[in-house]
Amino acid sequence: MNKPIKKYLLISVLINVVVLSITRGFIGMDFSCILAIVLYFVLTYFVFKQFGKEHFIKNLAIILVGTFIVHVPGRILDFRSQLVSLPEFICELAGVILGYMFFSFGKVGRIMTVAVTIVFSIVLYINYNKVLDSLNYSNLFYKNINKITISSVPYLDSNHIEVNSKLFNTDKYIILNIWASTCGPCIAEFPEIDSLYALSSKSGNILLYTAGILRKDDKKTPFQIVREKNYNFPVYAIPSWDHVRKEYGMDGVPVTFIVKDNNILFRGSLLDAWSMLEEHIRNGNNK
Repeated sequence: MNKPIKKYLLISVLINVVVLSITRGFIGMDFSCILAIVLYFVLTYFVFKQFGKEHFIKNLAIILVGTFIVHVPGRILDFRSQLVSLPEFICELAGVILGYMFFSFGKVGRIMTVAVTIVFSIVLYINYNKVLDSLNYSNLFYKNINKITISSVPYLDSNHIEVNSKLFNTDKYIILNIWASTCGPCIAEFPEIDSLYALSSKSGNILLYTAGILRKDDKKTPFQIVREKNYNFPVYAIPSWDHVRKEYGMDGVPVTFIVKDNNILFRGSLLDAWSMLEEHIRNGNNK
């Protein structure tokens, strides 16, 4: 294997395994998507410039090796649990296509390609949460909310006593946020949850609860995590992932439900749930 091939193979792996992984974890997945478009656009252009169109398949293999290492095995083993990173995977492929177009076109075509890349990136960044929600919470990939019984999953208090009748036997609106200790975005929502809990307490007709999913190798319980971070919102525990997978048909968190009279009205993100509920009550739909 010659040096240029080794160099680009290394770059391809480093882009996905190091650069995008760090960006994903420390800045956010929305920004990592935009960065993925740019990096794969540039990488594709330089690989084809180095090796030419006659080595099309080889060039794609060099470009996409990092993508395949990170994304493909997990999607083959468990597609639904990998939905949260699907937009980034699509952006990497889009970057490759746009980079190849830039390499292939003349001056006018290149200008148009750059313009399309910029517009696509801006539109995606603005609508990223909607795209992610449509993947993570839609009936296309998850159990239809009309077929879910919210109380079919056991909720435990800090004494490991089931409290389902206490939580759901009410005529008020319930906002239920489900999270896990290993989920960074879940923990990052805690300040918003705490603020919304304060607002819900004043509303008189909204109850807000959270539930952390227990895992055998967790070092701390959901109760300990929330208490150590000095938050005030109520927290309960779900005994295992098996319960939410079987009964709710979901593999990813955070997920927020709106429940009324044991019926699920909404499944999605925390802030969208609050916005929907505010509008619902504002319009006088209290039944």
